Amino acid sequence: MIIVKNKILRHAELVPSALQFRLGSAKGVLVLDPNLTGKTLTLRPSQVKFDSENVRSLDIITTSTKPIYCYINRPLIALLEHHEVPNESYLEFLFRNLSRILDVELSEHSILDSCVRYDLLTTAIAYASAYILRGIKHHARIRIPGSYTLIGVSDEWGCLKEGETYATIFDPRTNERVAVEGRVLITRSPQIHPGEVQFATAVRRPELKHLTNVVVFSCRGDRSLPSCLGGGDLDGDIYNIILVKSLHPPKAFTAETGAYKSLAPDIRQKPCGKAEVADLVNFVRPLFRSIGYICTLHLRISDLKGLDCDECLLLVEKASHAVDYPKVGTPVSLASLPSPTDRHRRPDYLFGEGVSPNEGRGYYTSRKIFGILYRSVPVDEYHPCKDETGIIDHKLLDDLLRLHLYMADDLNVDPDEELLEEMRHVLDEYCQQLLSIAKAYTVSKGSAARLSESELVCGCIIEWYIDHGKRMETTKSMNL
Repeated sequence: MIIVKNKILRHAELVPSALQFRLGSAKGVLVLDPNLTGKTLTLRPSQVKFDSENVRSLDIITTSTKPIYCYINRPLIALLEHHEVPNESYLEFLFRNLSRILDVELSEHSILDSCVRYDLLTTAIAYASAYILRGIKHHARIRIPGSYTLIGVSDEWGCLKEGETYATIFDPRTNERVAVEGRVLITRSPQIHPGEVQFATAVRRPELKHLTNVVVFSCRGDRSLPSCLGGGDLDGDIYNIILVKSLHPPKAFTAETGAYKSLAPDIRQKPCGKAEVADLVNFVRPLFRSIGYICTLHLRISDLKGLDCDECLLLVEKASHAVDYPKVGTPVSLASLPSPTDRHRRPDYLFGEGVSPNEGRGYYTSRKIFGILYRSVPVDEYHPCKDETGIIDHKLLDDLLRLHLYMADDLNVDPDEELLEEMRHVLDEYCQQLLSIAKAYTVSKGSAARLSESELVCGCIIEWYIDHGKRMETTKSMNL
């Protein structure tokens, strides 16, 4: 788990302290160790998953070059509300986020009004604002300044006591350095059990001063802190470090963490290489169906009865089994799940995107913080115009080039027809590639479906779609 004494680089702050990697048959996290000499890389035996002497390719999945922004979401807000964090704390950060979006829109108008209004740029900014608003309204995705999401690593130097952590933040985007010290709140997504948010003590240790943008966990004690946070490990999991005191529960201790007995593995006699298509379908179907359903059911029941009711605690155990399903092969029986008190009505914050709220027809006004946040965010009404992605009219390009040539004081030449023809070919190639990307990453169905050019420019897919997770994954893939 230790990597390399690296070469002397000009920007030493940008050398990552941790790499999530795959090297042949090994995978996990590599951590910088300045005590190693030469180009040295060492692995734990547990990081080597199988024998593979002929494969030595190194793939880097992610690095700790910069911290990840910290967001709160529905599961975390539910736990913090359960632990008596006041509603004003969430609303403060909600209004900060809304204010930032408004500032961007006002800045865009003031800048563009002083020169030329470009419809593409205007629409792209509107789409980006709508995308962020939608995430806040329908998923309570609210950014928390001054808190961070970091890769978790273990204390290889043995200098941390039980319950202690170490973290130093350096953000190359702002050149800000933060030495984290004192009481911090640590959690890991997704959270569902009241004990999956815990306090820890951040300390300073000279042995760890070379590490930045990672959270170092102690190896001492009966149970590691990461395992208490939704069964986390140090094999690439990321953790939320919340430094904002207004989001800390007022009591000194949150709750005992859950411990659940795993389901018996489903062992098949037939070799994997001879598996039928039906076997694969039967294996994959519960994976996509159970986890999301359990989490939504947990929200519905907890909205009426609270997180510590028997039904919610049972769902926590079932969610743990659903997460383990890819490893053990034993699915969670949906028939064994508890039913909400009112099967036919849901809290209003579970309205789907693009659905007009209609209280009394299957939904009710939630008095929990989710409902308050949901109703505090304005409804976005931006819809992509599909006609804007296509082959641009060559005459427009010709006119623009001719205009710039005539207006250039130091160029006393006629428009270059050869240059115009070359630009036409460049434009054609650009439009063809743009159209290919627009068709490849749309979440809509139909042979003519495609993203708009503004969606591609702002890197956001705002098409109405019921599966928010799929749209998020598609957006990430498009932006690579």
